[in-house]
Amino acid sequence: MDDIVILAKDESEAIERLKKVLQVSSDYGLEINFDKCLTGYFRKFIPAYSVIAKPLSDLLRKDTPFNFDVKQKASFDELKRLLCQKPVLGIYRQNCETEIHTDASIDGLAAVLLQRFPDDNSLHPIYYMSRKTSETERKYTSYELEVLAIIEALKKFKVYILGMPFKIITDCNAFTKTMSKKDLNTRIARWALNLQDYDYTILHRTGSQMAHVDALSRIQLSLTLFTKFVWLYPTKTTSTSEVIKIRHSKTTFGNPRFLITDRGTTFTSDEFHTYCSEQKITLHHITTGLPRANGQVERINRTIIPVLSKMSEDDPTKWFKHVPSLQEVLNSTFQRSINTTPFELLFGTQINNKTDLRIQQLIDEQLQLEFNENRELLRKAAKTQILKVQNENKKSYNLRRKSPYLYSVRT
Repeated sequence: MDDIVILAKDESEAIERLKKVLQVSSDYGLEINFDKCLTGYFRKFIPAYSVIAKPLSDLLRKDTPFNFDVKQKASFDELKRLLCQKPVLGIYRQNCETEIHTDASIDGLAAVLLQRFPDDNSLHPIYYMSRKTSETERKYTSYELEVLAIIEALKKFKVYILGMPFKIITDCNAFTKTMSKKDLNTRIARWALNLQDYDYTILHRTGSQMAHVDALSRIQLSLTLFTKFVWLYPTKTTSTSEVIKIRHSKTTFGNPRFLITDRGTTFTSDEFHTYCSEQKITLHHITTGLPRANGQVERINRTIIPVLSKMSEDDPTKWFKHVPSLQEVLNSTFQRSINTTPFELLFGTQINNKTDLRIQQLIDEQLQLEFNENRELLRKAAKTQILKVQNENKKSYNLRRKSPYLYSVRT
């Protein structure tokens, strides 16, 4: 079966019919090809698609349980948001100045093909490329990943650049120096041979100038269990060294005595364990696959991710500029669990600020949405439990039930 078209008069009818189609597909063992899904088909319009979609694509791995959690929901919502934006890809022009910008992380590789149009003398994106890294590639050094991103970009854009002069822009400063060395390791040497087919010039730019291709930034979140006070830190990567550098709260309050984290490689590394030991911090990791063990942090994540997405709709690359305002509103919002605001509980006084009504409205809308979703989940769970108890009662009753006595009919 190639395509499925679902017709409906309105949105509610479309959702109901979609549920029926998916249920029938599941009942009869039909599988959906991920490579041909709506977002996958239009991935060339989405920068760093594979990195954004990674939480979803990880669910497709063999023997991986289907847990649609906070990260998967955020990935799903972000892809929907990006698909609803107007496409801004330009049409390739053979005689225009051409550049390829690349970036890489342990999660994926990304690149964008750009051309400078004479109409406005500005660079315009022609094609976005991205893919997630394999298990083997995740073990590469950061430098090898950056080179691999260049090689993969050349393969993808070959039809546009072969036989044409172009520039490769990367934030890997060591790349240009390494390519001029005589002694290269086997892997890099093999990649260097692939580069010889192209007429290119390599230029280095700092990571801050590569935001259009780098969608790998993260927010590190710290939360005090007692006061519910939140610290949000925009970071370029999730590396241990970068997380250790975050010391804003330490300079004011000192080190925490006890630290609860997930089992991300950032926090399970020897470097982070050594740091905690030196700073006299007791480190505790939550159970794998059980994010609710650190539920307060996950709860905040469910709020800040969609709110930041809406706040940065005009320019998604500048999302980090909204983080301080969001943190301020979160800490000055009344919380029923502590019967006050986190700021007042921590400092003993009310915060003196101008209320940002737009952010407060976005947070309230998100909280209402989460309330509705939780209510539906509770109702669904209650329905399942009721049916389970009814079946148990039925089985228990049938065990005591006697077969009816059959009387013989005499004439």
